[in-house]
Amino acid sequence: MKKERKMKKGLKITLLAIGVLILAAAVFLFSVRPKSGADDMLFSVGIYNPLSLFTFTGNTYIETLVGNDEEFNSPTMFHVSFEPCARTDWHSHEGGQILIATYGEGYHQIWGETAELLRAGDVVTVEPGVKHWHGARADGWFSHIAISTNSDRPGVEWMEAVTDEEYNSLDAVEANERIDKGLPADAVADMGNGAIFPLGMPNPLSDYFTGDTYLLPLIQFEEVFNCPPMSNITFEPGTRTHWHTHDGGQILIAIGGVGYHQIDGRTLDVLRPGDVVMVESGVRHWHGASPDSWFSHIAISTNPDNGEVNWMEPVTDDVYLNR
Repeated sequence: MKKERKMKKGLKITLLAIGVLILAAAVFLFSVRPKSGADDMLFSVGIYNPLSLFTFTGNTYIETLVGNDEEFNSPTMFHVSFEPCARTDWHSHEGGQILIATYGEGYHQIWGETAELLRAGDVVTVEPGVKHWHGARADGWFSHIAISTNSDRPGVEWMEAVTDEEYNSLDAVEANERIDKGLPADAVADMGNGAIFPLGMPNPLSDYFTGDTYLLPLIQFEEVFNCPPMSNITFEPGTRTHWHTHDGGQILIAIGGVGYHQIDGRTLDVLRPGDVVMVESGVRHWHGASPDSWFSHIAISTNPDNGEVNWMEPVTDDVYLNR
């Protein structure tokens, strides 16, 4: 009996100690904040990335944008921010990875290849099993959206660190051809650091919009990655979609300016950079720019094997302005 009481007491002490450690770890992760340089980032800097302690050099911060679930069948998407000089170790993803740079300048390098210079708006695709690393330059912060493709193969193999000698001797080339963004001054003023992508072409779906929008495809569906198509859409002030539904659902990630989103029968949502909207299959909704601001978002067509869009009537001025 005494032995049993001692065992129970020992178990309680052990559980209490574990609880204290978990609490201490949580307090640490939420309390470690950047010293400087992250104030004007497009997205929230997030919380301290615990992988910084094990598989990164330097401090990084992380925020979950989209989690994987059965409704949308979208890959997980994290926004990762790197302090100057911070970088991942060499690693590979069992299912591959796609990076969309959102702020500053950074590096990406595939094993045996020349390092690439990444700037906001650049997209990098890394096929499954390819050894690579990515991180910030020495003179400034860098952030990107990290997309874990092929959600059924989430494994990551971490390898050796990128040494200071390797890092300091980089002779990087441009990851993508630099394109004139083509954004007018008022758009740049409205979208600030969200004006990171080229303007794109006039939207071929303009018949289903009120006002002018521009389309820039970012990611096309490929069986290598099994990642849903993603495009950047830029709206002039006052522009909006018609009411519509998506058979496969849709995810929107706001990246610049001020915009609106509304599900039929619900209160209108005001969208600002970093906001994420997840619209389930068959839900009637519309989205667009506020009357006095350019607006830009990434549109993700989830469940691409069921990608039909059903366009309906325009959003009237009474609905749009009665906010």
